[in-house]
Amino acid sequence: MVYGWIDSALEEIGKNPEAFQSYLDAQARWLQYSARNVLLIERQAPQASRLGDYAYWRDYGFYVRRKERQRPILILEPGPEYVREDGSVGTYYNVRSVYDISQTTGKGKLMRRDMGQPDTRAKLRALMYRSPVPIQPEEKLGRPAYYNVTEQVIQVQKGLSGEEIFHALSVELAHVELEGMGYEEGERAVAAAYAAYIVEKRYGMAEAGDFPFLPQYFEGMDTKEIGAELKKIRDTAAAIAERVDRSLEHQQQKAKPERQDR
Repeated sequence: MVYGWIDSALEEIGKNPEAFQSYLDAQARWLQYSARNVLLIERQAPQASRLGDYAYWRDYGFYVRRKERQRPILILEPGPEYVREDGSVGTYYNVRSVYDISQTTGKGKLMRRDMGQPDTRAKLRALMYRSPVPIQPEEKLGRPAYYNVTEQVIQVQKGLSGEEIFHALSVELAHVELEGMGYEEGERAVAAAYAAYIVEKRYGMAEAGDFPFLPQYFEGMDTKEIGAELKKIRDTAAAIAERVDRSLEHQQQKAKPERQDR
């Protein structure tokens, strides 16, 4: 059943730009989950805000309400590996039941999660935090930013606004991550744009009209190939967001007033 849901969603994404954007927006919210699981979450509970199994909610002192126990949200988690006939290694997946906070006794209660709303400067610092390559300002670059593969540096045009820098850097950092995955420059451009869109959407930096849809992107691909592209995009965005989240959390901790002993 869940595999049928996934295939149906992938087929729709391959031909419908609105479905593709909806997926990318959802992936920005659920970046801790794989692309396939995001498709499952959106299929079953598009309004969900926080998911966990029985043990997860119990740790917070919450319990899944009786009437909700028969309405789990199904996702996939990796199981044991196996060897295919051609010698390649595959992975079995198990179906796992999780529940949204709205299905628990914690509905309406606040939980520690959000890091507040950092300003653009804080988001930029976080985006540049532990960049895998140096970031270098340039007087006359001729474009907002450029990942110079030969010199292994991201060059950024001086004089841009914070929002312009965030967008340009997101794209070029995605190029860096994709190069690290073994993709050549010609294979990176579109995936980098979509990964950057996820990053910008996640941190409130994407505006209306920013969605970089290219109708030919999925042309000729079957659902397996579309799924592989979504995984590539998701993994790229997640690598960037992991550093951003870590930096924002660190900034938040530093901003807290120190407790004074009495």
